[in-house]
Amino acid sequence: MSKFTRVYLGSVTLTDTERACEVIQRNSFARIISLKRAILLKNNNETNVNVAEFEEEDDLDNILNELTFIETTAPNPGDGSTLIFNCEIYINDVTKTVKVFGKKPA
Repeated sequence: MSKFTRVYLGSVTLTDTERACEVIQRNSFARIISLKRAILLKNNNETNVNVAEFEEEDDLDNILNELTFIETTAPNPGDGSTLIFNCEIYINDVTKTVKVFGKKPA
């Protein structure tokens, strides 16, 4: 399967990043496999960004489309979601540790 990345501004909320990743999964028949923070340097200006990596899937059953991103200090969703991975990303330009969960649509 081929992999691809998407870059999101680190200045947005956790919910905004979650929704953006979920849209890519649904529209690209892909599953998120990693998310990490980075700094984009352009014209000597630094911008905090989050880089998401996705892998295309032939079998839609392998994609957990309903994503939930939570800070590690928050309780787990408790709704049957599966932990996909933990990561460090920017939320409102602040580094936070986040758990990424996914589940099948009801």
